Amino acid sequence: MELCNTPNGTLSHGAPCPQSNWLVYVLSALYLLISQILLLNILIAIFKYVILDTKADVRHATKLSNFVAQLYCATNLPRQLSIFHWQTIAK
Repeated sequence: MELCNTPNGTLSHGAPCPQSNWLVYVLSALYLLISQILLLNILIAIFKYVILDTKADVRHATKLSNFVAQLYCATNLPRQLSIFHWQTIAK
């Protein structure tokens, strides 16, 4: 590619030197704007997925913890006769 450094502003074969066009700058700015919006949207979607996945894990861990606590406190005696039942209520 030839450089356009002649005094009359033409290339060696007589064609005029290319000039900058404002449309190129506008289209480049639009492209960058749209790509940034899409990247931000992807980032938000990833964070939303991570938060929902974490909430599901917390719910599962809480249910498991409650089940283990109930299983640990369970006895074969009826509730009215069980000392362990009254101890857990008093806490």
